[in-house]
Amino acid sequence: MGQGWGDDFAAYILQAKSIVEVDTQGYIKANSFTILQSYAMIGPIAYPWGYPLLLAPVYWAFGANIFALKLVAVFFYEAFIALLYWAYVRKNPSLWMWFYLGLFAFNPVMLMAGNEILSDLPFLFFSTLAIVLIDRLYRLNEGQFSAQEWYLGVLIGLCIAIASLMRTNGLLLLLALVAAQLFRFWQLPTQFKWALKIPLLRTLMPYALFFILTYLAGKYFTQGGQSHLSELRGISLSQTWGTLKYNLGLLGGFFLPPWGFTLYCLSIPLFILGVFTKARQHLPLFIYAFLTLILYSIWPFRQGIRFLYPLLPIYFIFVMWGIIKVVATTKNWPNWKWTTAVLYLGFFGINIHFFMTSYFLAIGNIALQGPVLAGPFGVPAKEMYTFLKQETQASDVIVFRKPRSMP
Repeated sequence: MGQGWGDDFAAYILQAKSIVEVDTQGYIKANSFTILQSYAMIGPIAYPWGYPLLLAPVYWAFGANIFALKLVAVFFYEAFIALLYWAYVRKNPSLWMWFYLGLFAFNPVMLMAGNEILSDLPFLFFSTLAIVLIDRLYRLNEGQFSAQEWYLGVLIGLCIAIASLMRTNGLLLLLALVAAQLFRFWQLPTQFKWALKIPLLRTLMPYALFFILTYLAGKYFTQGGQSHLSELRGISLSQTWGTLKYNLGLLGGFFLPPWGFTLYCLSIPLFILGVFTKARQHLPLFIYAFLTLILYSIWPFRQGIRFLYPLLPIYFIFVMWGIIKVVATTKNWPNWKWTTAVLYLGFFGINIHFFMTSYFLAIGNIALQGPVLAGPFGVPAKEMYTFLKQETQASDVIVFRKPRSMP
């Protein structure tokens, strides 16, 4: 375990500290100077306050303990794994669904993300929970229309509000919800539509909860331009196309080199088959994944696969549905068992490879083998902080390459 000098994490910790000290205005004032005096836009004045709110109790109990603060992301990734089990494995405990769960439970790329104090994994949990619930709402039959829509509406509204408080792109979940409700009503039998008399309160419940919670958060927490919407003014078609190709290639980073990109390419036909087989039945999943991909394709910044985490559970569930379709279709072939065996062995091998890689990484961390990136928590950094506190005035301006990690 270590920590690099990328100082997004420092902004999150400082925001959590300001919540504990009931001084969010003080943070905004101090960080405004840091951001506006920097030679480049290193980040917003304030990130969305959802993730700092999760960090605040840990900061209150343990202070700036880097290990304790990282456990927040670890906890929500474990919750994400439990969510995938509840949503897909519990009701269909086939070997394919267990392979699907293993792709995330053992994946070293995702597990290493827990070593960062960033909003990626908590947002992954809440956005996935929201879209799973929206998908369930979409698939309710006529008899369940009133019985389950109440509690689903409450849960969906809460999840979308929390996801949006962590990242502005959580608003895409609202668009997925609108599409789910419209398509669901459109698919109802004509006679049922006329007899339904859709209750306005029940239909608008998730939106009402979302706007109430968002309004209260906005009243209490000072916003700091966290959406970066001004950055979208300079986008171009060529830039968007280049970023789209970049993002599509990034999905191969879910697998490990040297065969990661090849495995990703092999999964694409299965994904397409899964979309043709299940997209109509699970339309909200497809809509949310599509909107997320488009958003990050017009976004001018590139930060690797972490932006696409919310796409991964959707992409691979369609891959698994594609595999199930292949297995069901090839049962009529003379040598269908060979096709099934190859697919079984392939996904079993990927799961074992993920598990062994993660296992040896964990053993290496426990044994402290190899260099540990101490960064701002290393001895030289701490000596620098002590010197500055003792030898400078509070009004002095310190020039530093990672200014948010200085406080």
